[in-house]
Amino acid sequence: MRPPGDEPKDPVMCAPSFRAARLRPAVALLALASLSCSRTAREDGGSSLASPGRHFGESVQVTPSVARRLRAIIEGGPARDDAAFMKVGDSLTVNCNSLCCFAAASGQPVDLDGREALAQTIAHFDRPLTPGGESSWDRSSEAASLGVWSGWPLAPSDDGRAAPLLREIDAIDPRFAVVMLGTNDLAGTSLEHWVGPKGLRAYATNLTAIVDALTARGVIPLLTYIPPVYAEEARRRFTPAFNAIVRGVAVAARVPTIDCYSEMAELGPSSISPDGVHPAYDTRSACILTPEGLRFGFNVRNLRTLETLHAVRVALFEDQVSVPEAPEIEGAATASAPLVIASLPFAVALAGEGPNTSSPLRDYRACGGQDGADGAEWILRLHLDSAAPLRVIAVPPRGECEAGGGPGVRCDGSRDVSVALFAGNLEASSCLAAHSTLLERRV
Repeated sequence: MRPPGDEPKDPVMCAPSFRAARLRPAVALLALASLSCSRTAREDGGSSLASPGRHFGESVQVTPSVARRLRAIIEGGPARDDAAFMKVGDSLTVNCNSLCCFAAASGQPVDLDGREALAQTIAHFDRPLTPGGESSWDRSSEAASLGVWSGWPLAPSDDGRAAPLLREIDAIDPRFAVVMLGTNDLAGTSLEHWVGPKGLRAYATNLTAIVDALTARGVIPLLTYIPPVYAEEARRRFTPAFNAIVRGVAVAARVPTIDCYSEMAELGPSSISPDGVHPAYDTRSACILTPEGLRFGFNVRNLRTLETLHAVRVALFEDQVSVPEAPEIEGAATASAPLVIASLPFAVALAGEGPNTSSPLRDYRACGGQDGADGAEWILRLHLDSAAPLRVIAVPPRGECEAGGGPGVRCDGSRDVSVALFAGNLEASSCLAAHSTLLERRV
């Protein structure tokens, strides 16, 4: 890395470390700024650096390996309605400017602006699912409600009924689920508890549980990034961190993402309504997908959701995959051969024990971390040509709770994770910072 005016230096090294020996492998999400790396454990406890879940870029797209994973979800679950999708979300999903205008029954104009192939996907999902005549586009989902957070879809109802997500599956038997949650997770008043480390861990836990519940039932999740939030500075600053978790969970599960965040962020506050939270929409219709219509947040979300549903539909039912496979990552995740982070953003799924078992540094207290990080490590390398602010996140996506089994051990008995940031090499004197969850530093 090279601060302005200095000669190039050795790369930044990133060393996620498991903190308790001889326990089963951990699951973690690691993110540097717009860089995210996720890791997941195989049932056999093995480790594979050739995971097809690797992906470079903002979105996890439908590549050949992702398409194979989606077919495996179908084959491993019960029969479902291939022409139905469910919605999982909060007020951004309940709002009928989200997707409803694609339903012919809505009477709203749809302008695909030359994207005529998408009309087949609109028609595919526009058939009655219930006696009331609602289609996937305009159905009021039992798994979407105002003001809810990421833990709500799988929480049993107060009246003794099953969790909302399970009720919606039972109601319409969908093959797909469009998921957008997290805006209300960002709504806490305490950085430490919600838009800080605790909130990131809770969000990763909940989103992973939702993905697991869907895929176990043969439902394919499409995970949507949280739109920009302009209501509060803390929420605006942390939205990319929560979206890094969405990307990492999707990479680990090998399911697609829907990126409406990047486009809305480029448009700025004008794409969001005056409340600074909910997307704006073209008053003619949120399905006007012309350049003029795509100045509004809901119109952007509707296009990107339709495009992703289309890509999944043609991949599964017409055997058409147009996105090439992502390149393999160089390196072996050891100190002598780190995994090379070629570009940002970046996401990777790593399984099993870290291959670096002889770390030169076990006590991270000198750079802000904790003693006792004695597990094996994954070593990653990022080269920066100039100084840059980095946000580093290490999050176990499940098993988090208030009272664990001791330092470094999560409630499910598996290891916790931590992350350390080094400049140039892995000597103790080069450790810039360490934390169990969150680092923010200019390097």
